[in-house]
Amino acid sequence: MNAMLMAKGAEKIIRRCVKARESEKLLIITDPTLISVAEALSAAGETAGCETVVSIMRPREWDGEEPPAVITGAMAAADIVIFPTMRDIAHTAATKNALKQGTRIVSMAGCAPEILMEGGIEEDFDRMKPLCDLVAEMLGDGSEVRLTNPAGTDVVINIQGRPGNSHCCVADKPGIFTGVPNIEANIAPVNVEGTIVIDGSVPNLRGAERGVLREPIKLTVKNGSVVAVEGGTDARNLDTLWNAQKDPSVYHVAQLALGLNPRIRTLTGLIVNDHGAWGTVHFGIGTSANLGGHVKAKGHIDGILRRPTLSIDGKPVLADGHVLVDAGTGEYP
Repeated sequence: MNAMLMAKGAEKIIRRCVKARESEKLLIITDPTLISVAEALSAAGETAGCETVVSIMRPREWDGEEPPAVITGAMAAADIVIFPTMRDIAHTAATKNALKQGTRIVSMAGCAPEILMEGGIEEDFDRMKPLCDLVAEMLGDGSEVRLTNPAGTDVVINIQGRPGNSHCCVADKPGIFTGVPNIEANIAPVNVEGTIVIDGSVPNLRGAERGVLREPIKLTVKNGSVVAVEGGTDARNLDTLWNAQKDPSVYHVAQLALGLNPRIRTLTGLIVNDHGAWGTVHFGIGTSANLGGHVKAKGHIDGILRRPTLSIDGKPVLADGHVLVDAGTGEYP
């Protein structure tokens, strides 16, 4: 039964997310932890008539670490790249270069087999695309974001002049990137000032809880960088991860994103689930170069905030986790 459900989810990604065409070159990048997901995607690609290659690499040490050079070259030569990997290679020079070459890219980093079977994958991505596009447009046209949440977040974010990005789970044109099934609209801030309290998950902290936090992590941000990390065990683990990378750029606040998949209501600690959780916000910290910013760091981590209230230039967009923007996409479950 699980194999049948995984096959259905994989076919949806191949047919509807990337809209694969016969004879297209499809590269699936994985590691030993997610071979079952790669196999399901490979079978769907073959059924669609793609020239399919599966590359298995050693798991990266952290999210944002570059893939091997042989895979970097293959990414640029492919029409479509999908990567179900333990660690995320979205924020790498390899991905940026492949996008410039016209490759369509789907990240399924930090996923699990159940991602293909239920939850966010069940959403109608074409239905939600107008909302994701609209929020991305609002971000790109905006100058300042104000964000709070009940856990204590209170930040002012300068976004002037930066492009908004719609990662709507549809990558049907050359040079398009998206995650699946994490529908999100995001932007690379120019500057961030204030306090961020991550009270949901940090999927990059993979442990028994898969990155769902046991206690909040408080980040003090000045001039766009994290200058203090406070909290319990999770905060110490995050600080240890950053210290190990020995790169001051890993503290750069690189991304502001809004989760817009109505089928994702629970945080699981998996990247491709939590990034798209409906009515949440997450901050990416580290590399911003693939999002419209200019910073290339050794890594990129993401922290998800529950129940955010967010406005763009004074216009309410989220209120206590409720999405206030209407793009005419119908009722949300």
